Amino acid sequence: MHYSAPLSEPSRQPSPPFRWLKRLLAGIAVAIVVIGCVVSAARYVVLVIARKRTEQVIVHLDQVDPGWRFEQIQAGRRVLPKAENSALTALAVRRLLPPDWPTIRPKVPLNGQAPMEEDQDPPIDPAIVTLFETATVPPLDTQQIDSLRVRLAALMPAITEARKIADMPHGRYAVAWALNPLETRLPHAQEARGTARLLKLDAILRAHDGDADGALASSRAELNVGRSLGDEPLLMTQLVRIAIESPSLRTIEHVLANGEPSDGALSAVQGLLEDEEAQPLFRFAVRGERAALNDLYARLASGQLNGFVKDGETSALDQWLYRQAMCIYARGIILEEMTEAVAIADAPLSQQYELAEAWAQELGLRSSQGTLEKFSRLLLPAISPFIRSYVTSRTRLRTAIVAVAAERFRRKHGRWPESVGQLTPWPLSRVPTDPHTDGPLIWSSSEETLVIYSPGPDLVDDGGALEQDPQFSPAEASSPPRKKPYWEDKDIGFRLWDVTRRRQPPLPKPRPSEVDLPTGAVPLRSPVTNDPPPDPHLSRHFPVKDRAPCPERGHPEVNFETPRPLPLR
Repeated sequence: MHYSAPLSEPSRQPSPPFRWLKRLLAGIAVAIVVIGCVVSAARYVVLVIARKRTEQVIVHLDQVDPGWRFEQIQAGRRVLPKAENSALTALAVRRLLPPDWPTIRPKVPLNGQAPMEEDQDPPIDPAIVTLFETATVPPLDTQQIDSLRVRLAALMPAITEARKIADMPHGRYAVAWALNPLETRLPHAQEARGTARLLKLDAILRAHDGDADGALASSRAELNVGRSLGDEPLLMTQLVRIAIESPSLRTIEHVLANGEPSDGALSAVQGLLEDEEAQPLFRFAVRGERAALNDLYARLASGQLNGFVKDGETSALDQWLYRQAMCIYARGIILEEMTEAVAIADAPLSQQYELAEAWAQELGLRSSQGTLEKFSRLLLPAISPFIRSYVTSRTRLRTAIVAVAAERFRRKHGRWPESVGQLTPWPLSRVPTDPHTDGPLIWSSSEETLVIYSPGPDLVDDGGALEQDPQFSPAEASSPPRKKPYWEDKDIGFRLWDVTRRRQPPLPKPRPSEVDLPTGAVPLRSPVTNDPPPDPHLSRHFPVKDRAPCPERGHPEVNFETPRPLPLR
């Protein structure tokens, strides 16, 4: 019998060391490749969608608004000869002024400007500072006039040069545009305000000396300093233009309260005001902001700019992974929504503020849809506050135009016109409407005054109590606190005075025992006895009449007839 040997189990070969680690690494590598493919595919899809959307918007803009790009806007701006460029003259005047001449500068850096510290405010005569800090021109006594005269006498070279701007209604500054438009420095915008302030003081002094035509010429020059900013395509620049324009209207009002300029001088002012009112400042600004943001996001997407960090702080992977796609996507959204803002600028003036408010609310809803939507709207400018200032400035201009035309009518016929309709076809070719109500401006006349006004943004007729009037009547002093600043509750307009009421002396200073009032304010009645003041000046300047309760403010109120912008003696 044959016996076979027992079968032996096959011997196992020892497994290579760390085989499990190799498998793990292979799995990780496969996962990385898969994730990379998914990320690349997702990035590719986002890029395709973003580019397609942006290209569609750009094609549409090329059709409906040719020349919308920033370089095209710059090329389309008017090039002025040196002899006609008021910007060069305004800068030359500013260089002739002393370093301590007051120029508004922000407390925080803005567009590259150095902030002004609290202890760096220039040492200016308090009488001069008062003229800048109040909405209207206050009365100055003999001592203050003498101080102003001495100060301006030392600045005659600058004043002589500044007066030339009266016949220079156009200007354009040289701006060094930064690669990032938000970092562009605009020192000229604030420097122009120093020149405008000099011309305001010159107009006040000339009006005091009886040179009404010369004072009105200085007022025109003050307005032209704002116009020297021209159609510079930025919201900030156009805001400064409005900030120079509004005080110049108060200067014109002051001149007309102190004298009788000739019809030629009045005609020149009226023509300038009509041209200024017709300038689409909002459209200048919003088209420029759209073009600047387009360039900004295009440079962010291409890598020319690394966002709001220093160059080199972002990696190539960061740029490739998400920054490019996000910026291309955001560029399309910005172009779409800023084009909506341009459409608001093209709407009738009376509708622009409401449209801007609705637009801002809609943007808030869109931004709530996700992080990418919020990122896309980070740099959208605040349109609504600008439009409010813009519409208010157009209202001031329209009331000033009608007032100057009414003054020309009075000079020719020896009386005020009975209604605004009598001003056409001369001296007005058309009667401007109220931008807030889209109806006629309100016409209020008496034996002493003629007031042309609008109820303003609150749409409440305050009977011609204008925003530039001082707030110091007892009725207002005892009123409950208001939710808005008092000037937003006031009417917006322009006041003319009968010839017999012009060049009134300034009111006496308040006695220390009288009510606690703002500096320079004079009470209409005694706070203790409620008796009229004994001084005849007060009863002449501030006649009192009763008025029905005002339900809008929630309390009964006695209306004190609006105090006029008090002229110099």
